[in-house]
Parts: sequence; structure tokens; C-alpha cells
Amino acid sequence: MKYPTFLLLIFCLPILSCNGQQYYLIENKPSNDPPPNSSSFQTDILKEVNAYRQSGCKCGAKRMVPTHPLRWNKQLTEAARKHALDNASRQKLDHTGKDGSTVSTRVTKTGYTWQAVAENIAFGYLDIKGVIQGWVQSKGHCLNLMNPDYKEVGIYKKDNYWVMVLATKM
Repeated sequence: MKYPTFLLLIFCLPILSCNGQQYYLIENKPSNDPPPNSSSFQTDILKEVNAYRQSGCKCGAKRMVPTHPLRWNKQLTEAARKHALDNASRQKLDHTGKDGSTVSTRVTKTGYTWQAVAENIAFGYLDIKGVIQGWVQSKGHCLNLMNPDYKEVGIYKKDNYWVMVLATKM
């Protein structure tokens, strides 16, 4: 039997959400996204997030009206980066860090003084459009993404572990 010179692998990965729903992603190609620490990544993912915020969407059964765009924040990105690295190193998707930290403690450690803070996490998505769509399809994550109380965001991806931190300063 003759085999092709390349193999096309199709992955079916479970995507977990905080509200207990499970989503599946079927991918057959690598991401074309820029590296997560590049300005192109920041521009591309912020554009995708703000497209939902500016048009509104449904989070579960709740209709979310359009709201202001989020601004990128380096401190929130640092909190997201540390947690994405932690999840990837443990190969575990969890809101609680290995050291017992929560999103609020991680954000506070960056020096960001917040009055509101939230976190979205995901695993298995290979590109920006996929992860944002996955968060919009998960009611709890969608409510965070669309919440007008949040003004700033930082997002980081390590391997296929994604962390979004949303917050508003005091």
C-alpha cells in the first residue's frame, strides 16, 4: 500500500467552558495568527473582540446591546500571559493558578488597581476567530466579553491555552 507524502490530521478537541457546556473544535490546518506578544496579534484579536462589542450579540438567551470598544492594556496582558504559561506548563485549563492565585490576585500583582475584573480561558482553539467565537458561544464567557463595565483587556495564547483578562481601573 502506498501512503501519501503528507498526512492530513483532523483533530477533534473538547473545548471546556465555565458553565459546564462543552464545545468541540475540528481543525485541519495550523493557525496563521501572529505571535501572541506581537502588536499584530494585539490588533487582530482586539479587532475581533470589539466587532462583537460594537454590534451586540446573544449570550445564551440574553441579548447584549452594543457597547464601547475595549482598549489594550499591558498589565492585563501580563496577567493573562502568566496564567496562560501556568496552564500550559500544567497542561490544565483552570482559573486557579498552580500557586492558588485567582484573576484578581494576578492582576493586582501587576500593579493594576482595578474596580472590576474578569477572566475568560479556553483550550484547543488554533486561531483568533475560533477562540473569540467559542467565548461568544459560552454564556458566561460571552457575558464577560460583552460587559460594558469592562474598559480594558489583555489576551495571551501559549500553545493552545488562551487567557483573556478584562478589567476597569479604580
